Amino acid sequence: MFRLQSNGSSSSKEAENQAARLHELGEYLKRTREEKGKSIDEVVEATKIRSRYVQAIETGDLSVLPGIVYARGFVRGYADYLGLDGAKIANQYLGNSAEQAQEDRVSQKPSVSPPAMPPRKAKPAASSKVMAERKQRGVVGKPVNKHRSKSSGIMWMAGVVLLVTAAVVAYTSLSSPSHPQSKLPSTGTVINPKTTGSAVAQTHGTKPKHHPKPVLSSVKFIQTATSNYSATYSVVANRPLSVSVKAVSGKCWFEVTADGNVIVPSLTLQPGGEQTWKANTSITLLVGDSANINMTINGVNAPLNKHANAGFTYTFNRK
Repeated sequence: MFRLQSNGSSSSKEAENQAARLHELGEYLKRTREEKGKSIDEVVEATKIRSRYVQAIETGDLSVLPGIVYARGFVRGYADYLGLDGAKIANQYLGNSAEQAQEDRVSQKPSVSPPAMPPRKAKPAASSKVMAERKQRGVVGKPVNKHRSKSSGIMWMAGVVLLVTAAVVAYTSLSSPSHPQSKLPSTGTVINPKTTGSAVAQTHGTKPKHHPKPVLSSVKFIQTATSNYSATYSVVANRPLSVSVKAVSGKCWFEVTADGNVIVPSLTLQPGGEQTWKANTSITLLVGDSANINMTINGVNAPLNKHANAGFTYTFNRK
């Protein structure tokens, strides 16, 4: 069982102050509950926290709780239900979580700008020696024969006219009834005459659509540790973890930690509610009532302890 206690160097007075804070926390939550006219049974029904855990919180005796994660989670869930700031209260009386403290110590790295691209060199102009050689061969400065240029243009236009006339005559002859082989397929396909044994058809004006092959999700769960309050799995997956949870038969409270960071300190899903969280290497979910939910990882049903009607921790580490 979890016990909040001081380290070896702390004085007995510090331990007494800690016990006093826990007692103050319990009295504050109990007084708020009674002012709102809520019973312990109503708290249990709404938060899915066991009755003996609720009573332990109100009396300031957290030694019966299974661990620090559960103590923080239950206090946050209880305080949120009462309309209080659960995360703030848990931090005030129980201290920041290890994940949050680690996150606060991490400093942002200065951004490094990419190196500047070297200036583009201009193409060197032709040297005077090369220009002199070109002029000697008649490439540069050669006079243009205007009469020859004019006659070449006339001949080019005449060639174009002849080609157009030949194309019109060929099309007219192919379209006439005397040429039955001029009938084109009505389906808009082109037959390749070079293909032997079979005809190859292609559709006019359209390109064959490219359908990329779907990426199949391959997920395998290997249990590496288990206890009355938690289970750890090694997940063999070909892509980062995407965890989807849906409340199917009742309310359920959650705390979610992804890649070492608490991304959801407290959340209660109503029946029919659904949430999805992503992680690269590891994700941990503290679940209030596993019997009320369905969980999938990358589209594959994840193992759940349906008999755990109170806090249960699931940890999935991507392999």
